[in-house]
Amino acid sequence: MEWASMPELISISVCANNLSGPLPTGLQNFKKLEFLGVEANQFSGPIPAELGNLISLTGLQLGSNQFTSTLPTTLSKLVNLKEL
Repeated sequence: MEWASMPELISISVCANNLSGPLPTGLQNFKKLEFLGVEANQFSGPIPAELGNLISLTGLQLGSNQFTSTLPTTLSKLVNLKEL
């Protein structure tokens, strides 16, 4: 099943799955997402600025990857974020 067919998701956790490459495009389409955990993989490239559109996020786990940029300033829009 494609992620795009599940717009009602409130939690995505793919921690410690040896995933690599950039974060998948389209994550910003999950407007109700409250938790996104991608830690302990091998994701690389920049952290997508579009994550700042996930305004319902309360938890965002990005650690232990190989991202190549700083945190995007758009993350400042995540006013409900309690865990980063």
